[in-house]
Amino acid sequence: MANVLLVFLASWAMVLGALSGLLSLAKLFSFITFPLSLIAGGLSTLVIKAAAALADLSFSVLSVNGSSVLIALSFSLLILAFAVMIFKKNGKRTTGITAFVLTVILASVPLGDYLFSKNKTYITVFDNENASAYLVTHAGQNILLGCGSGLKSPQSLIYALENKNIRSLNTLVIPATTPAESSAAYEVCNTFSPRNIVLPKKEHALSFLESCTPVYVSSYKQKLSSGLEIDYMYKDGNGSVLLDYRGVKVLFLFTPGLSEGKLPAGWEDAEILVCRGKPPLWLNYNSFKAVISSYNQPIESEYTMRFDRNRIKFYNTDNCGDITISLPA
Repeated sequence: MANVLLVFLASWAMVLGALSGLLSLAKLFSFITFPLSLIAGGLSTLVIKAAAALADLSFSVLSVNGSSVLIALSFSLLILAFAVMIFKKNGKRTTGITAFVLTVILASVPLGDYLFSKNKTYITVFDNENASAYLVTHAGQNILLGCGSGLKSPQSLIYALENKNIRSLNTLVIPATTPAESSAAYEVCNTFSPRNIVLPKKEHALSFLESCTPVYVSSYKQKLSSGLEIDYMYKDGNGSVLLDYRGVKVLFLFTPGLSEGKLPAGWEDAEILVCRGKPPLWLNYNSFKAVISSYNQPIESEYTMRFDRNRIKFYNTDNCGDITISLPA
């Protein structure tokens, strides 16, 4: 967005800077080089500050659906072919109108995707080397469940969040203070300043969070006006979260090898399971439609066979990149 809006000012800054450099070679015009350099420097400073301000806007970076891009490119190629046919048949140039139509088509793709998806709920499972870091975004609300970075540096999670155009967090849930769930907590808090920080009550405190007034709880519930509800439960060293959006339930498990009976009643009836490590085999998967794991290794056949038998879609990051899903509105 900044590139499109600021290209005019940036071009003039480069032209004036180059002109100032050339005129400085001739003593006759040396008197004008300083004003030109001053204007070029001012324009450059304006471009930098304006770009930084635009980058902070929530819609400055627009994610585009791959199929939308293909459709737009197809229409663009048809328009170009039509323009070439007109030129060959009548010798009439349609450069101006063609450029305008192509600009409208290509600009409408990210704008249309933004307007269509801004009220959707998205869940991103970060490929974090078998660590917990799950981002929930909905209607401008950003909630991070876990902030582990695994074998990667904590800064890698920061980059991943910034690539998702995250500028701030409404809530950070640290399900446990073990490294796999909290190793990037310091960097996340310093960069995104979460309004609410939730930690398990009986775990040891993270000293650097004391100035942020975190909430130490054994259970926590947050309900947004849009209908999104998040329940956090900590019991016997195990943290779990149930997300409910208009009847669609997503279960997040943060402890590999979670034993049976540790989940609150009704939480096993979710439609989607997101977990770190191997999914627990004792779960009743009758209601599940999809399972997503942030495990850094392929899952054994005994898991995949069971999912195939129950017609459950299974996805695993396995060092192949982040996984993002959208919940039906």
